[in-house]
Formats: sequence, structure tokens, C-alpha cells
Amino acid sequence: MREQPEGHWAIYDFDDKDGFRLNGPHFVSADAIDHEKIQRLAVENPVITQKADTLAELAALIGVPGDALEATVAHYNALVANGESTDVDGLPPEDTPPVFTIDSPPYYATKLYPMANKSAGGVSIDMQTRALDSNGVPVPGLYAAGEITGSAGMNGLNGLDGMFTGPSILTGRVAGQSAAAALAELPGWQPIEFARREADWDMTRPSDSTWAPVLGPANIQNMLAETRDGYWHFERVHNLVLERRYDCTNCHSERVPFYTALSREDKAMQTQICEACHLAPAGTLPGADIQRAPVTVTQ
Repeated sequence: MREQPEGHWAIYDFDDKDGFRLNGPHFVSADAIDHEKIQRLAVENPVITQKADTLAELAALIGVPGDALEATVAHYNALVANGESTDVDGLPPEDTPPVFTIDSPPYYATKLYPMANKSAGGVSIDMQTRALDSNGVPVPGLYAAGEITGSAGMNGLNGLDGMFTGPSILTGRVAGQSAAAALAELPGWQPIEFARREADWDMTRPSDSTWAPVLGPANIQNMLAETRDGYWHFERVHNLVLERRYDCTNCHSERVPFYTALSREDKAMQTQICEACHLAPAGTLPGADIQRAPVTVTQ
């Protein structure tokens, strides 16, 4: 990333273009990977992918030296033919080497950009989430929780399946408990008085035995007809529901999520539906274990 921040090119040929994969909810339908969408939006999209009948022509299109691209591809093909795996494909020696050569025109080049999903760095903390100085000594009154303690703030919207949601909840809770305990030990400290008020809504929890969804795809389509402020998550997940042709009961039940969570049990149940979008449906990634490694061309 530091040596080539402008990105790199994935080089492949006609025989392997159907193996170009894009994961994520936008490219996985109800039944399988949506290959047609991947081909249309990525492989055959000139904004993203360049195509040429020869490697020299392809090199000119993507702005790299033609002799360097030809030499890199020839070296890669020789390694594949010999069953080797080196730094060209980035696979460690114990992994299965790629089996696809690049020798069937037309040739394709898709621009890829490196991205840091998370980092092992961040603010050091102890078991009470107290921030530590360079000597490992807690800084008085300073606590750290969430991504800053392990992902250095680099996870954010690019987090994989909410990978840091759990640690954020855990460290946040511990930090709150630790700070409250530390305050309670201060001489003369008293918590600010507050009054707990019951919500004024009239809401009765549905019966487990009689509950049934009352809305369907047509209702959802009407709700998604216009973009509304504050409904980004609702619109994204329900567009995915329509695309995958999910039934309402894939996510909704007599408890979730038709009303504000009133207890820890309710909140725990709400977290059980996250995987409906964040994980691909079972059995929808056929051949995902086959290695199709792009070639990195250093300019």
C-alpha cells in the first residue's frame, strides 16, 4: 500500500473472466452468486475494466510498460505450469498454487485499490480499559474503548461483517464500569440525581402463537420508493431482502424488531438477525475455494 498507493491491476484472460468474483450482499442473490451482475458491472464495464486482444495493447490502455506486463505474465504462466507458488500470487508455499494460466485473448485488466480493514495497533489498555502510557502505567482518568484499542480507527464502514462490533460493545461496557468504579472511590463524589421515567407508549408484545407478518413485498417497495433521512440501514437491508426474495420471517418474529427493545433479552434477540445480510446464504458460494490469483504489475 505504501509503495503503490495508486493501486494495482488484476490481469486475467477470457477463459478465466467468469471466475472473477465480487463478494458482498450486492452480488449474492437468493440462490447463488450473481455472475451476470458481476460481469455486467465489473468485467464488461469499461469504467472499471480494460480489455484488449494482446498484452501489449492492454498495457497501453492501463499505462504500464508493455514489456514489463508481458514478462510478468510469462513468468506467472511458467510458475503455474510448474506447480509453483511464489510472491507473484502472494500465496504461502503450503497453499495450493493457482492452476489458471493467462494465455487466452482477449485479456482483461481490472483496477484494484488496497484497503486497510483493521490494524493491530492502537491505544494500549489494561483489563479495566484504562489507557496505558509508554511505560505500561495507567493514565489517570483516561479510558479507551472500541476501534481505537485495536483497529486504530481504520475499520469503520469497511469492517468485515461487523468484525469489531462485539469488541466495541465489550470494551465500552467495561470502560463505563471502570470509570464509574473509579469515581465512586473519590472522596465526596456523588452521582448526579436522575429520575427514571417510563415511556408513555401503549405497546403490547405480540403473542408468540398468534403473530404473523402483515406486510409483504409490495408494501416494502412502496416504503423504498423514496429515500428518507435516517433510513439508510432500513433501505439497504430491505432492498437486499427484495433482491434475495427473502420471506419476512427470515428476520422478523413476534419480538424482532417491530418495537423498541425493552430489555436485554430483546436486544440480544435483535442481534441474531444481523447474519441475514452480513453472511452469504448457505451454499451460495460454489467453488469459492478455487484459487484465482490476480497478477500484480509494479509500474
